[in-house]
Formats: sequence, structure tokens, C-alpha cells
Amino acid sequence: YEFLKQFMETPEKDDTIIERQIRNEYRVRKENIYTLDSIEKAFATYERETTNTGNADDMRKYRVIYSTYIDRMSKSQIAEIENISEKTVGRDLEDALKMMAFFLHTISWQDLE
Repeated sequence: YEFLKQFMETPEKDDTIIERQIRNEYRVRKENIYTLDSIEKAFATYERETTNTGNADDMRKYRVIYSTYIDRMSKSQIAEIENISEKTVGRDLEDALKMMAFFLHTISWQDLE
């Protein structure tokens, strides 16, 4: 395993094109995994925070962003389920995206420490 790890992370001048492509693909996959992991952590943090506050509007905003990006629901579907207007869904989504940005930023700083 250690040999493969070193092989994938250490570029050499004598690398073949295929070796460089493999190394690059490995790097891209690591970045994608990190990004997905960060998004999962941000969603979990957002859910935990809204559950802890117990604020109905904040909990709805979490459900709106989750339904939009994880469940892939349309605004009209979410509006019907939440019993709110599509305009409110849009406003909730804007607010929720700001919160997700905050949580993602917080997570990225935690990873640097």
C-alpha cells in the first residue's frame, strides 16, 4: 500500500504519460472525495444546528435545501409538501445556501488546523 501511495503522489521526471494521467486522476478523485465529505459534514452540521434551536423557520429552510439538492425536488414539489408558496421556497433556499456556505467555510478552516 505504501508503495502505491508514494507512486501516486510523487511525480517523477521520467514518468510516462500514462503514469502522469493516473497520478492526476488519483489527485482529482481525492479532491472530489474531500468535497463530497465536506458537503456531507455541512449538511449534518446544518441539520444539527436547526434541530438544536428548534426554530420552525430554520428547520424548514434546512428541509428546503435538502429537498432541493439531495432529493432533487422542484420548487413546486417542495412548496406543496411544506405548504408554502414557491416564492417562499426561493427565499428559504437563498437563506439556506448562505448557511451552507458558512458551514462549508467553517469545515474547511477546521481541516487546516
